[in-house]
Amino acid sequence: MSALILSEIRAAVKRRDEWKRATEVASRLARTVQGRLPHDARKFLDLDHWLEVNLQRAQSLGLFQAVGCHILDLGSGTGLFLFVCDTLGHHAIGVDLPSAEHPQPERDIFTEMPPAFGIQVVREKIESFRSLNVSGKFDLITSFMVCFNNHKLENEWGLREWDFFTRNLLSRLNPGGRLALRLNHHEEKFGPRGYLDYETESFFASLGTIDDGNILISA
Repeated sequence: MSALILSEIRAAVKRRDEWKRATEVASRLARTVQGRLPHDARKFLDLDHWLEVNLQRAQSLGLFQAVGCHILDLGSGTGLFLFVCDTLGHHAIGVDLPSAEHPQPERDIFTEMPPAFGIQVVREKIESFRSLNVSGKFDLITSFMVCFNNHKLENEWGLREWDFFTRNLLSRLNPGGRLALRLNHHEEKFGPRGYLDYETESFFASLGTIDDGNILISA
């Protein structure tokens, strides 16, 4: 993908009225929300930085060239990735926790930013051994910086939980559709740059590819 095309897409995103509205909301939230941790959700209010991250995500998934994909993003946060997808002409919706289940400042940020971007978000908690309550079929299901697997908690998902979750999502894909996950590493449990136990990593490798926490599986 040439730098020229990338710059054109970046400019198209920033020309939209929703981008202007979202930057105003982000600026207000940056001034008013109280932080909880040094690296909490306030980092996502740097929209210019995260625009570049999400442009790269879309590019790596071939979404600059694809036409009219139906996309579902799990843990959609501010909705910026979906806004990029929408700008590219795709049909994009998100799934994220009900607002009341988010601590602050995530509650305010993840509640106010998606409407500013004009993004639809289904408010549902992703839980082990429970089918996702989202209707329709998708060409691409994504999740970046995965935390719904109880990341770094005592009940962090293992093979059985990931098996149920993955097969449930694969059943939601159109023929040729893809499931793309980006895990957070857990070095304390799985070693340097470790993400999963050996059995679970082997399970994902049997279905698609796994490379440094990036999982890609085709239907």
